[in-house]
Amino acid sequence: SIEPVMAAGATNQTNVETVNGTQTNVSVSNFAAGVYTWNVTCLDGVRLTNTSTARSFTIDSSPPDVQALNTPAARQNFTTGGTIIFNASISNSSGSAIQAVRFQVTNGSSARVNLTASATNATLFNASLAVTGIVDGNHSVIIFANDTSGNMNNSLNTTFVVDTKAPSVVELYNLTEGINTSKNVPTFSFQGNDSIAEVLICEVVIDANVNITGITATNGTTKNQVADRAIAEGNHNWSVRCNDSVR
Repeated sequence: SIEPVMAAGATNQTNVETVNGTQTNVSVSNFAAGVYTWNVTCLDGVRLTNTSTARSFTIDSSPPDVQALNTPAARQNFTTGGTIIFNASISNSSGSAIQAVRFQVTNGSSARVNLTASATNATLFNASLAVTGIVDGNHSVIIFANDTSGNMNNSLNTTFVVDTKAPSVVELYNLTEGINTSKNVPTFSFQGNDSIAEVLICEVVIDANVNITGITATNGTTKNQVADRAIAEGNHNWSVRCNDSVR
């Protein structure tokens, strides 16, 4: 017989009969979360006893604590030649070790990109992705953290932007080719168009010289900008240059 099964210094099962040389399974329930040691004492028919060595196990039903996604920052922009660094702070105080951390990244209509993180210390986990490995557009990243007890946390996510294309040719609306105007402080109307950026930063160029800088223009919307100084009489050329947020 087996008498008793010990865990955490308490007797959990007694008088369990077993056939000599045969494996016996005993179920014990209602353990609270924590780390335990266990052993078995066996008695034969004449009450001689022997006790096994002690082994340990952990009861852990709590997932790892994903404390922060340190990079990338929310809505951060990445462009040609860049590398996206994913860094998260993760800990687990419930007794089990962190087994694996994965960053899952959306990739447009293609399959999601799964990146296995490496630990730089006990709580920081890193992975990286070249901009060339992902399509242009808005993306989200979810952190999956597993511990050795099989608990998972995927509660934290953020978004970022990949934009490798410059804005389209700016459309000029008023002051069309060859037009005459009596205003020496004219209004320039134009529209910048970009596939991703919501806001463009533009400048008006007159006769190859920048006349107005730092113009904030909403993507796909007509912008009416008054010249910031009087323009002399005569023939003039004008154009507009726009940058998106990742320049």
